[in-house]
Amino acid sequence: MPINPSKWKDCFCPNCGKAFSAPNWRLKHASKIYCSAKCAKHKISMKCDRCNKSILKAPSAIKAHNFCSRKCCGAFQSANGIYSVPRNRISVSCATCGKIIERQPNQVKRNKFHYCSHSCFAEGHRIRMRGDKNPAWRGGHEPYYGTDWKNIAEEIRKRDKFQCLRCNIPQTMLQKKLHVHHIKPLRDFNRDYQMANVSENLMSLCPRCHKFLEWHEELAQDFYDSLLTTNQYALDQF
Repeated sequence: MPINPSKWKDCFCPNCGKAFSAPNWRLKHASKIYCSAKCAKHKISMKCDRCNKSILKAPSAIKAHNFCSRKCCGAFQSANGIYSVPRNRISVSCATCGKIIERQPNQVKRNKFHYCSHSCFAEGHRIRMRGDKNPAWRGGHEPYYGTDWKNIAEEIRKRDKFQCLRCNIPQTMLQKKLHVHHIKPLRDFNRDYQMANVSENLMSLCPRCHKFLEWHEELAQDFYDSLLTTNQYALDQF
């Protein structure tokens, strides 16, 4: 099919200056027409508007302000007050260190506490979830178990033949002493250490079994019931 000359126009490549013919529809829809894909993909050397670093930009990517990175773009916009969307920020203080920070209105409305960094968030969360404020709070750890606790604990280990009553692992394999566990928690005795530390309320457990029974009350009760059937403990007195 012969080419209709009226639909083509002679033009020059803006990159290499070569003369060539291009269809009118391309000239109509493009501001610049190149003679080849190689010329179309060429890049122009220029300077970053903030740090003056040399960069290469495709002609189609050249804008009023050109930057080598997002960091330079953001810094330039902040310094010159140029933003694509008007900034609407509210000044609030960090709940941990008191530093003044800016947040969007929806963030201020949604969040009760605001933080300037991950470390401040972690510290604030630790404080807010401490003690009885934590839903998993179970009374806390009681470091004092009454007078002569070390001797009482050693007697219990000796009675249980220095092995865990749940998994039967011997103390020699642990390379540490077995834990002595209160079947009925010490906090339930209102600091009556004499009553809490009776031998029937104590048992030897390895650290793993001790942790398991502390955090699985229903399964722990089933384990205690199994001990009752063997007459090892008389828990009904509690």
